[in-house]
Formats: sequence, C-alpha cells, structure tokens
Amino acid sequence: MRKIFSSIQYMDKKRIQYTCMEFLSWATLAAISFNVVLLREKGYKNTVIGTIMFVVAFSNIFAKPFWGVVSDRIRSVKKVYIFCMATSAIIFLLLPFAGSAVLLTGLILLIFNFFSSPLNPLLDSWIVHGISNSRDISYGAMRL
Repeated sequence: MRKIFSSIQYMDKKRIQYTCMEFLSWATLAAISFNVVLLREKGYKNTVIGTIMFVVAFSNIFAKPFWGVVSDRIRSVKKVYIFCMATSAIIFLLLPFAGSAVLLTGLILLIFNFFSSPLNPLLDSWIVHGISNSRDISYGAMRL
C-alpha cells in the first residue's frame, strides 16, 4: 500500500512540475509577440520593421534543427533547454540598451530568437520523454 501511495505522489509531483514548466515556457515566449510594437515605439519605419522581423523569423529554419542536433549529441534535452532559456533571457535584457541603433536592435532580436525559438520543441521532447513510462499523465492535459 505504501508503494502505491508513493507512486501516486510521484505522478502528481511530476504532473505539476511539467505543467508549471509548460506554463513558464509559454509565458516567457509571449514577449516575442510584442517585437513589432517595440520596434515601432523606437521609431523604425515599416520597411525596417518588416526586414528585421523577416530575418528573425528566417533564423527559425536553422535554430530549431541546430539545437535539436546539439541535444542529441550531448544526450540531454534538459541541459540544452536550460542553456537556451537562460541565454535568451540574458539577451532579452540587453534589448533596452540597443537604443535607436537599427543594426544592433536587429542583431539582438536575431540572437534572442536563435536561442528562444527552440524552447517549445525542446520542452515538448523533454516532457514526452519524462512521462513516457507514466500511463496516468496526459501530455495534452498538461499542455492545456
């Protein structure tokens, strides 16, 4: 009986932990939605904003597979996820210091996106791998 109760507590703890990580990931990445507003507030023209956002979005083509390969090589999605999350947070904090320099702002957003864009796929992989042995935990419910 004690073993069953311990197993249930472990499943609940794991479910809460992964649900909180999922929520934190989505909350952190919500800042990306305001990039255009930020650039407009800095006084950039629409063509400059469009060019910066194109380059930032184009980097997704390379960033996600790159970090996936890195996590496969070092055999740890968790380490790559934590590294990318910490690095993107630090880079995002540099954004106000770019001032009105278009090139610097674009470069900071590009680097930020390179580290932040793979966060959701990495987290999905980490969670699915972590709950693969648990039949009582629904990944869809956690994500919801």
